[in-house]
Amino acid sequence: HSKESHTLQVILGCEMQEDNSTEGFLHFLRHLRDIHLCHFISYFWKRTR
Repeated sequence: HSKESHTLQVILGCEMQEDNSTEGFLHFLRHLRDIHLCHFISYFWKRTR
């Protein structure tokens, strides 16, 4: 899990450097939610198979 958290930190860092406005932050949150959803689905998918 440490690798995943590192990736998130990198994404967070890039996102914040690119755009420090509220719009950029909301975009990041949306992106983060999509990633979380993706992980959840893949996790659930592995459990059910």
